Amino acid sequence: MNLQRRRALEEMADIRKIEADEEARAFALDLAERSEDPLILALCKAEEIRRSRILGQQQRAVVAGAELLPHLEALVAAERDDERWALGLIARGLSSAVRAALDVPEVPFAAIDALIDAVARVLRDLGLRELAADQLRARRYHVSGDQERVTALVEGLIPHVNYTNADRQQLGCPGCVLSTISFYLGPTADLGLLEEMLTPVFEGQLIYPNEDPKVLRAIRLDGGPRCPNSLGAHMHYARALLWRGRVAEAEEHAARVTHLDLDECYLLPMIFFLEVAMASGNEARIRGRVRLLRPRVEAHEDTQEAMLGTIRVAQALAILGEDEADQERLWGLAEAHAARLDGRLTAPRHRAEVVAERSGGAPIFAAPRGRPTDPQACGGV
Repeated sequence: MNLQRRRALEEMADIRKIEADEEARAFALDLAERSEDPLILALCKAEEIRRSRILGQQQRAVVAGAELLPHLEALVAAERDDERWALGLIARGLSSAVRAALDVPEVPFAAIDALIDAVARVLRDLGLRELAADQLRARRYHVSGDQERVTALVEGLIPHVNYTNADRQQLGCPGCVLSTISFYLGPTADLGLLEEMLTPVFEGQLIYPNEDPKVLRAIRLDGGPRCPNSLGAHMHYARALLWRGRVAEAEEHAARVTHLDLDECYLLPMIFFLEVAMASGNEARIRGRVRLLRPRVEAHEDTQEAMLGTIRVAQALAILGEDEADQERLWGLAEAHAARLDGRLTAPRHRAEVVAERSGGAPIFAAPRGRPTDPQACGGV
């Protein structure tokens, strides 16, 4: 490895230690301006993508993802030396670009598929299986509404969900993967299925099927698994409880995900806490959550989350009997979000969701309070 590349890689290592996302992104951009090395340029762009997404700037992450591809092509064609770890970081940056592109409805699925193919190519270059790419494909087909493909991909992933593949295949920790799958299934999924799938996460299980004992020993020596985002599984399960009127149980799970509240990138936790407040019927709680969520839905770049957040704020204002004119404006904004989301679908469905939510109210009020509801009555899986 030449001296110039070594120094640049050392700088990149320093950048990744910076906790302030805007500062770290600025450092990466500065390093890119001083380099012509395709590996360094690709690493800097991957870091820009990652930090932009954390900051909730999905459109910037999408643009950076498109800009990364030419650097990746140059890197693939170049002679490699000691860059395996760097390719892993580039794959993660590309994965963030895919997730950001799925949040921006104007990005066509063909462009998203090209990004996923790039992730798969880097994984193959690393000698890895395409499990992480398949996880992205599952999300892509979830967004496009192809549940059959989602189911097939999820069934293919489930046997590989363990800490060994999180370590060796970039699949993600079991809690994060299972939490994502429960998100795809949605709150109307069969509650027994969700319980079976998520209980190991709730209990902090360390040994999943097909683990390599060497990996588990290394995890234990490192202090055990420490992924706070995996606790998002509590939120997805709690929403399923809310949809069945089991508010007290949902509150117990909600207490495990307060650390996800007020996140710039991920609006669903804030929406969830408003849903819990609405289900509780406590007007002071509802008003407090509306005050927090309302300004964020106006600027949030994940259009799906922005649509849902706008709907919930409008419904909460109706519960409070406040701001009828603003309720109308919010429903109009929700319809505008729905039109954007439907724009890239062959079978539009989001505007119908807005109409159903406005006429029927929030799903959390459809189930009787305090007792389970037949999952099939809520739509099943």
